[in-house]
Amino acid sequence: MFFCTFTYMYIWVYTGEVGAKRLRERYLQAVLRQDIAFFDNVGAGEVATRIQTDTREFSCDINIILDFISFCRSCSARHLRESCYGGQLSVSICNRFAYILGASFRGV
Repeated sequence: MFFCTFTYMYIWVYTGEVGAKRLRERYLQAVLRQDIAFFDNVGAGEVATRIQTDTREFSCDINIILDFISFCRSCSARHLRESCYGGQLSVSICNRFAYILGASFRGV
């Protein structure tokens, strides 16, 4: 179990880092395609800082989306498993799932 979890996490982190690297490279290419007048008002340090912060923000947004997808997947699997055991328990879990889903969209 440890080996499988370690491998899963290693692949996940590696894929995320490769994606972030690719995003930074494309972002820098887009910045360098700007007119030369753009760099009169913006310093080199500011460009590098913008690239880093925008990449980090994008990565955080993707992590939130993937966490939500993982949450929905686990809840639906739990609902399917519990519906095999009894209908009343399944309805109870479905109600809780709807409450948690609504709370996650409100930011509670």
